[in-house]
Amino acid sequence: MTDPPHVNYPWSIQESVGAGIDMVMVGYNYFEFIDGLTYLVNNNYIQVSRIDDAVKRILRVKFVMGLFENPLTDLSMGNTLENRLRPRTGYQTGGAGFEPNRL
Repeated sequence: MTDPPHVNYPWSIQESVGAGIDMVMVGYNYFEFIDGLTYLVNNNYIQVSRIDDAVKRILRVKFVMGLFENPLTDLSMGNTLENRLRPRTGYQTGGAGFEPNRL
């Protein structure tokens, strides 16, 4: 997102979260991400309500999958999850690679 890469990492975090990324999976340098996100939230560049919304969506999927009752949920339940979530979501998905039978 920046040129040269990594020149403004906090800006990249802010833009990514603002674009709708709910879950970020950082490889090795996760402390830098945590520090950057914490700075952005503490200085009101990213609203706490945005983080709350992301957490709510992530936990909702985990709850529907039964991960709190049984952390080793059967992966074949994917279709059940899709059927439970799809009617309630108002999100429109666009772009290449979208498969209408997938979440």
